[in-house]
Amino acid sequence: MLRGNGIGDAVFGQPEATAMSNLEKVLGPPSMTAPTPTTSCTVDAYLQYLGMVIYFDRETFVGYATGPANSGSANTENNEILNVITTRGLKIGDTLTQAKQIYGASLRTSAAQGGSWFASTPSGVLAGLTTVEVNWTNPAPRIAYISAGSVGCPAVSP
Repeated sequence: MLRGNGIGDAVFGQPEATAMSNLEKVLGPPSMTAPTPTTSCTVDAYLQYLGMVIYFDRETFVGYATGPANSGSANTENNEILNVITTRGLKIGDTLTQAKQIYGASLRTSAAQGGSWFASTPSGVLAGLTTVEVNWTNPAPRIAYISAGSVGCPAVSP
């Protein structure tokens, strides 16, 4: 389950080794054996799963971002998607209308980055991108990415 402060038993602030162990219980083994160093803002290492990136800073779990496995495209129709869901039931591929039904007044949208959304939850803020601009009706905007915590520089992050 994706939360605003982590995934499953992995919670932001946990030491890297603890978080990796907890993430593996939920997501299975990562596609990398150890976090890869990066110079992205607010994070210094990342761990990759199919369609998901886990972020660390100073050997501490700080964030995650998920989306289509072929993340060069926000088109969820033709990409393999990691089967993850938020604690309230939102998943990649759901329509923005479904997201509004799930999160109600706590869901905000923006035209930034071609369409983005944010939902305040008791555990923290979930955020992401939509497949098309949030005011489009045909095709309807769908949830393309879900993220939380620190995910690097704004230009690099969804």
